[in-house]
Amino acid sequence: MQVHFQTSQILLESLYERYSENAKRLIPLIRQDRTLSSFDSFNKRFKLSWGMEIEFTNSLSITKEDTRACYVLMLKISDLWFAFEHLVKTAADIIPKDEDRNSNVNFYSSSTMQMLEFDPITLNFNQLLKTQVLHRSVWRREIYLFIQYLVRDTQGGTQRLIADALSHVQESRELQAKHIFALAYGIRNVYVHKGVAAALGSRNYQVKRAFYLVMYDALILYSLALGNAYCCEKLASYSTTTTQS
Repeated sequence: MQVHFQTSQILLESLYERYSENAKRLIPLIRQDRTLSSFDSFNKRFKLSWGMEIEFTNSLSITKEDTRACYVLMLKISDLWFAFEHLVKTAADIIPKDEDRNSNVNFYSSSTMQMLEFDPITLNFNQLLKTQVLHRSVWRREIYLFIQYLVRDTQGGTQRLIADALSHVQESRELQAKHIFALAYGIRNVYVHKGVAAALGSRNYQVKRAFYLVMYDALILYSLALGNAYCCEKLASYSTTTTQS
């Protein structure tokens, strides 16, 4: 299993090894705890979303590599978001959302995200965004236009967070996890609800492809981190119950 950038790969190796080991220990317990069926569903969908390969028929009019890649990545980002969103709901009994938040994307307090090991992933996202996407002035302008489009196409708290993300990018400030989640949700929203989705916001497919790759990596890593935290908490609760018995 791979992500696209070397810095992400370093995080992946650590997170994936721990997640895989703990998920293998947890899922067999579904026989005695049917509530684990929701986590099992996440695990299957996450692996499908991550591992699926999508190809185009050469006779179709969409022939340019970057254009095709944008469509594929929008689909995979959308599916990864659905899997991650499902995991957030599944984990809520033991990793509750911050009670002060009622949002589709702004889930956790800073202390919870630190516990979940989200901080290194967020730092990695910002590093890759800077070195892979925002390193050229022409590309920066295209990303501004693209994020502005996402702002117009969303509503409520998510819209405010995407607008705030745009301000952060324009002012060379680092994004927070809530901004990254809002942008991912915005991409998912465009893909699910709009028509010729890859062209929307900017027709520079090379720039959007680079941005989508960074986002794709981040969603995989966030999913692994949250999934591993859930497994650890569940396994610890079973261990405590056994000891007390």
